[in-house]
Amino acid sequence: MSTSSLSFQAVGLAAGAALALGAITFTPAAPAAPPMFHVEVLPLPLFQPGAVPTCMSAEGVIAGHFTDDPWSPTAQPAAVTPKRTQILTKPFDSLNFALGIGHPDLVVGSSATMPVAWLKGHPQILSPVAGLVNGAAHGATRHGRICGTLYNDLVGTQIPVVWPSLTGTGALLPIGTATQGAAFAINEAGMIAGILQGGSIVNFEAARWDDPLLPPTLLGRLPGAMNSEVVAISGRGDCAGRSSFPDFSTEAVLHIRRSNSLVGLGKLGGNYSSAFGVNSSRQVVGTSSSASGEPHGFLWQDGTMHDLNHLIQSTSEPILYIESAVAIHETGEIAAMVRTAGSSGSVMRMAILKP
Repeated sequence: MSTSSLSFQAVGLAAGAALALGAITFTPAAPAAPPMFHVEVLPLPLFQPGAVPTCMSAEGVIAGHFTDDPWSPTAQPAAVTPKRTQILTKPFDSLNFALGIGHPDLVVGSSATMPVAWLKGHPQILSPVAGLVNGAAHGATRHGRICGTLYNDLVGTQIPVVWPSLTGTGALLPIGTATQGAAFAINEAGMIAGILQGGSIVNFEAARWDDPLLPPTLLGRLPGAMNSEVVAISGRGDCAGRSSFPDFSTEAVLHIRRSNSLVGLGKLGGNYSSAFGVNSSRQVVGTSSSASGEPHGFLWQDGTMHDLNHLIQSTSEPILYIESAVAIHETGEIAAMVRTAGSSGSVMRMAILKP
């Protein structure tokens, strides 16, 4: 008897036993309850006005920048843990931002509108591609592969790029029938999340490159939406981002690679939400406006969006609220921006949320 015959016979015996007992019923398992978190607020160095996290490594190192405004031209990029702060040397005086991290010693981003990688805090301007030098590096892997976007100022377009290493020669990612695109995140398998625009694509649409030599897969838009983008990718190729609508509302999205489906994640009572991180368990994090209009960090899992401010069990120091969650580890740890009280108003701080 074949294996398949044995399987069908086993199913038939089980069904017969259930009918004989009569009282047996089967119900699906209830969704897992969201975890509660301890909020570890990371230290703020002396004379630094605030801190904005942008990404987190698998080891829990958070990269971002010290600043009193998220995109201040005088921001100081850094990589931070509860016990150590590494200041990243600025290649140029202004516009220095840490945007991605491959491992604790490799951070990527931009400086003076040029793509840069920091190795152990020391900067390396990434090689030009197709003669283009302006842009930003957005993502990196543990093995040093980097993705990003370069800009052609002459014609006003942007192009997605991948570099094999911080010293290697970069290459354009194929864009099919589109006229431009951008690459925002890369996983250890080399899959890349981003957007395409132009040609037959009105506005812009989320895309995923499974192979840097082949055109990407378009991931679609939510029903009625004008556009979509994905800025994060998990180890299994699921992507997270947002989709925008004609009424100026925005909804966070998750694209599930296995089923090729785009899922709207909802909002926390306001008209805006956007996802910034996703792990292989399909837990998604980001920010959403609340009913009062205040931005709150969220965790989405099992079909439900949760306000992270409702999942706080303890904090290392008092906070006002969790404003945004930017990355989520495979273990469920979350990198977030929180607000604390300052002498002249609230202060932006980096934090790790530990379940």
